Formats: sequence, structure tokens, C-alpha cells
Amino acid sequence: MRKTFFVGLVLALFIGILAGENTDINNTHAFGLHYGTVSGYGYGYRFFKGNQGCQFTLFAMTTGSNDKDFDATAYGVTVDEKTGRRTMLNLGANYLHVLNDFNKSNVRFYLLGGGAYNFYRKTMVYQNYIEHSAFGDSYKKTKNKDTWVLGFGPGIEANPKKNIRLSLELPVSYKSDGSLIMFIPQVGLYYYFK
Repeated sequence: MRKTFFVGLVLALFIGILAGENTDINNTHAFGLHYGTVSGYGYGYRFFKGNQGCQFTLFAMTTGSNDKDFDATAYGVTVDEKTGRRTMLNLGANYLHVLNDFNKSNVRFYLLGGGAYNFYRKTMVYQNYIEHSAFGDSYKKTKNKDTWVLGFGPGIEANPKKNIRLSLELPVSYKSDGSLIMFIPQVGLYYYFK
């Protein structure tokens, strides 16, 4: 249910922006890195059309292995455990509305709203010992944890170089565990293609 809602939100944001009125001749696309609670973290993509924009982030990583070697002479231990494979995924989607571009200067002030979805899977590998010298059965347990964050707040983007832009945002966010987080900064670094 949550995944369907998230995919629907992303599609609605993207279609709404593409169908919006074009008030700027130069539609801009950007690729970079972004880190935040509401925006998500990882590779970032931004698209602006007039005073509307959208931002998507993606991060995925897998580390470790479920193939573990255990000590054959673990005296005094009946069960030994080791961390196996860990998988992380973060997806973010945000709507950006430009409030002021200061007459097309190198600074843009905007509001953002959206959310991020986090998924974490950790596998633990266990080894039973029989009579402290011979291996018994081995088994694995996998724990999944997923969370989401929704929020909105102001942001500012400045370009110190021609196509390089740095963004700073201060959203208020609501997490799936019920906590309300006030003003945790988010930051992004983007390269804009014209």
C-alpha cells in the first residue's frame, strides 16, 4: 500500500510539472548529490519548468555476504552469530515551487514539499554447536525495516559557478514512527544542464 502511494505521488508530481505553464524559455535539468530527511539522500535529479520543479533522489547499496566461516572449536559457545548481507534503499520525491528568483540572478528561493522512503534489510547468520567441537545446524534470520518521512519547508539555491548550484533547505518533517522533526538542514550540490 505504501509503495503504491509513493509511486503514485512521484508520477503525479512529474506529470503536474510537465503539464504546467512554461514561463521560462530555458527549462533546466540538473544532476548531483542530495542529503536530507525529506528529500532523501543519494544521487539527485532536479527539473524546473518556470516556477515549478521536482526533485528525485535514489540511493541503493548492498554489503556483506551470507557465506560465513565459523570456528570449529568454539568451546563454551552453543550458538555463534555473524552479520551477513545488509541492503539499504532510499527513494525521495519532492515538489519545488519557486517564490523568488531575484530577477533571474544566481539565487533562487523556493518552498519544497514531499517525502522519502527508506528500506533496510539485515541478515544474521547463526551456527549451532554440538558438544563444543562439532558443528550443528546453521540458519539465517532476516530483519526488514522500512520508514517514511513527509515534510515541507523553505529552501534556497545559489550558483557559485556557471552551472554548479548549491541548495540548502530547512523542512519540518513527520516520520512514520510518529515523531515531528523541526528544521533539520538538507543540502544538495547539482550540475545544471541547459
